[in-house]
Amino acid sequence: MMFWLDWKLFGNGWGMASPFCDDVFYWLRGHWYQWIGGFGAQLQSIEWLTPKPGTTRTLLGQEFRVFSANRRGPRVRVSWALAQSSEVTAERLRELHSRLKDWGHGKP
Repeated sequence: MMFWLDWKLFGNGWGMASPFCDDVFYWLRGHWYQWIGGFGAQLQSIEWLTPKPGTTRTLLGQEFRVFSANRRGPRVRVSWALAQSSEVTAERLRELHSRLKDWGHGKP
């Protein structure tokens, strides 16, 4: 994988504003993630390879499953949804977003 190129493109991994809007990217467990906070999918990652359908990742103590994947040029944008869809409430989404922002400022 070309992590050095990711580092050059997206910064230091502790949250960096994207060039097009106020979105913030976070480096979690070897991949870049961006909060999208919808009721369908909550996170989006930018990757070189497309994850297999049904792939799960544990991030921030929660299990996320692939929601959709779209190739744009050499990169793939993957949307991730909470694996337990019953957990998706407005309050739960605010809590996850808060935890992600806290993590981005160096907190565990």
